[in-house]
Order: sequence, then structure tokens, then C-alpha cells
Amino acid sequence: MGFVQTVEDLVIGSGFAGSVIAARLAQAGRQVVVLERGPWWRTDTVGSQSGAAERQRAFPRGRQAARLLRSIEWRARTGLGAHRLVHADGLFDVHRSPHLAVFCGSGVGGGSHVYTNMLVEPRDAFFDAFPGVLQDRAYWKDLFARVRAVLRPQPWPDALPRWRHWNDRFERPDLALIGPDAARDVVNAAGVVQQPCEGCGECIIGCTYGAKTTLDLTYIQMALQAGAVVEALIDVRAIRSVDGGYEVTARDQQTGRQRIWRARRVFVCAGALNTMRLLLRARERGDLSRLPAQLGRRVGANGDVLGLLSTAPVQDDAPGPSIGGIFPRTDDRYLIAEGVIPWPRSGRISRGLLERFSLLLGMGDDGLPGRAVWRGGGLTIAYQRSDAGELYSAIEARMQEFAHAARSRLRWINVPSMRSRGASRATVHLMGGCTVSDAPNSGVVNASGEVYGHPGLFVADGSIFPAAPGTPPSLAIAAFAEHVAAAAA
Repeated sequence: MGFVQTVEDLVIGSGFAGSVIAARLAQAGRQVVVLERGPWWRTDTVGSQSGAAERQRAFPRGRQAARLLRSIEWRARTGLGAHRLVHADGLFDVHRSPHLAVFCGSGVGGGSHVYTNMLVEPRDAFFDAFPGVLQDRAYWKDLFARVRAVLRPQPWPDALPRWRHWNDRFERPDLALIGPDAARDVVNAAGVVQQPCEGCGECIIGCTYGAKTTLDLTYIQMALQAGAVVEALIDVRAIRSVDGGYEVTARDQQTGRQRIWRARRVFVCAGALNTMRLLLRARERGDLSRLPAQLGRRVGANGDVLGLLSTAPVQDDAPGPSIGGIFPRTDDRYLIAEGVIPWPRSGRISRGLLERFSLLLGMGDDGLPGRAVWRGGGLTIAYQRSDAGELYSAIEARMQEFAHAARSRLRWINVPSMRSRGASRATVHLMGGCTVSDAPNSGVVNASGEVYGHPGLFVADGSIFPAAPGTPPSLAIAAFAEHVAAAAA
């Protein structure tokens, strides 16, 4: 065993849950260390705010575009599979189960680097699935307000040229970015200087301009200012119970060495995919033997559907944000937003794609019908289209209506099946598997995010959701993390 570092509170992951937990606990005077498997991402105008230079990376562009892919894992029904780490400092991980492909981001700030900037409140039915005070809408409103005070989201200020395809009036969601009409050198809630949005449409592959109000520029900075330590390129491999707390073993991706931490409390905020992977592996190995039987149950894809529209060209040097508007909603089970393909604007081929194609992004309440299991040395997720009832058909039919109204042809990009009605699905919003409940026989964590049977072990990311929000989950994840941090501080 190598040198063991001891800390009061250890946070695994630095996304919408981990960054919030780290900031609030550090501000309460706790000794906090954050472990993040990805690098610090720097931008052209902001630069990395912290971290040693050797753990900083520029976003993958040009000759470095191959670093868009960090790792890929494939699992068969039998449990056989393979995992390949392509670039330890890459941006995206891909996990392929028999009927579900999962995509997630990597880096200090987690998914905030690759999401569409939308901060949208879930529908009311979402809250009914929570226990205790978490059913109180007024309480959630206060949590949402705390998150908004840090990220300061705002709608896109003007109509976008690409909207001329649609006759509908868009709902303009709050976007966590510095608006295009802002003055230069905007100081955000953490005191970091950012720049106005350039409208390049590349939000979901990392903002190179420093306009996106990501978590590394906000909550993580607040954590650092309060004394927390953030360790980048640290890939956590195992968690086990020890006297007085927990031991976490990780691989340092920069040096190749094993590193070990011990903490009285551990907050697992690695995103639903990696949180389930860590906990299911720990149960299989006997490292966390008292984990509830519900672990891995009630897994969902948030009803994600991605549609590609071929449209008349829109001549515009600045297409706007990845997502600018949400179509009128006729069914509160789902929403559909319009967007642009995040191709670089230089070059005739990529420019042609920008001008001639639009994206439709759908998401909805799929009922969390899936299940994750540890089999053959890896994580396999059982989930397919039919498990969600008629949700996917309803979303696709509504998309067809929008395409008809725009006199466009609707094509599906339904990775990995490439067919609109195939059994396979793809998601960037995996959730559930460690659901919150009021008893261990119906969930994995209690209303404070603490794991049943393991005092001092917490989960606070989207894996705790007892229902799918049917909206982008980032705001709800950050709000729940605010709740957990308030109870734990």
C-alpha cells in the first residue's frame, strides 16, 4: 500500500453535484478534497483558473479533435465486454450496453462543459416521487434560487435567424452563459472574469471563448477560495469501508501511480453511470457489503431522442447557442428543443452542414424502467425502447409535426441503432439506480443523500432521482446537491 492521505470530506466527481457539495462544505469550514478523473479545461480567454499546468488541457479542436473521445466500453447481454481508454485526458466517455448507449463528459466541471446550458425546472410530478420535505415545491424553489444565484442564467436575448423555419413561438429557457449583448470582462458570482457569447454553436463540445458559465468557473472556484483542494486526472477505482470511515483507491492518470485517500465521509458524485459502476463493483467485491438490494434498479435515459432536420440554408456567421428555444408543449411528459450541429465554422463542408441541418432534442419521463447489474467484471444496463411505453413514439410524432410545419425532412440520429423505431436508445442523461427513498427496501439513499447501511457515505448526483424529470436534469441535480450540502455542513 502506498502513502495514504487523510481528509475529513472526500468528494468524487466535480460536476453538477460534486462542485456544489465541495463549495458548500468548504465554506462551512470542512476540510474538502475533490477527485476528478478528467483534466482542467482551459479556454482562449479565461485560461484554467487553478491546477498545475501539466493537468490542464485545451478543448479538442483541429488536430487534437481525437481527444473528444476519452474511453469506450462495450458490454454484451452475457456480461462479456471490453473497455478501452483512448485518451485519459479526453472529453467524452461512451458506454454501450446491448440496447443503450450512454455518453458523458469528463473534466473539472463535469457535464457543465458539454451540456446545452439549459437550466429548466422539472414538471410537478417529478417532486411527488421524493420522500419527506423533498415533496415541497416551495422548498425546491429555494434550492433552485441558490443555484441560479451562482450560475446566473438568462434567456437568449434576440430571435435567432435559424428560427425562421418555425412558425411556433418558442419558450426561451434560461441558459448558463454570458449573453452576447454583455460588455466584455464580465465578473461572475465567483469573481472570475468571463467574456460574452460568440454564438458559435459549439456549446456541447466545450466553450473555447470562456462565455459558458461552467462549474469550474463558479462553484469549483468558490470551493477553492474556501480552502478545498481539487485533484484532476484522478480516476477512482474502488471504495471500501474501514475503521472510522472509508478508503478510496484511484489511479493518477498523469503519473500512472496508485493513490489512496481515507475520509470520514465520502460523497459519490461521479454521474449516474460511474456512481453505479463504483458502488456495484464495491458490493461485488465485498468492500461495501451492506449496500441496499435496490442498487442498480430503476434506471432511466430521460426519454432522450435526437432528430436531424434537413432544412433550407440559413446564412448566418453566428448560429447562436447549441439550444436557443423550446417548442410549445402540449404534453407535460416531455419537451422538444431546437438546436444546431456543433461543427467548427471554418471549411466549406462543415459550414454546409451548419446551414442545411438543424437538430431537434427531445426528452421525457420514461418511468426509469431499466436495471444496471455487475456481470462479467463490468456494468451492464438493461434498457430498451419498449420499456418506456409510448413515450418515444409520442416524442417522434411531435417532431414530425414540427418538421412538416418547417417543410423539412426529419431524419433520426438514434445512436447506436440509427433507426427511429429500433429497440436501442442513446442518452446523455442516464439517471437512477441509487434512488432516494424513505426506507432501504425501496431505495438506496435517504432524504439527505446518505446511503442506507453505510453512515458517512453519500450520493448526490442524478443517480438518486426516483423519477425522470423529463427536462434537462442539471438544475435539479445541483439543487439536490445544495440540499445534501446544507444537511451535511
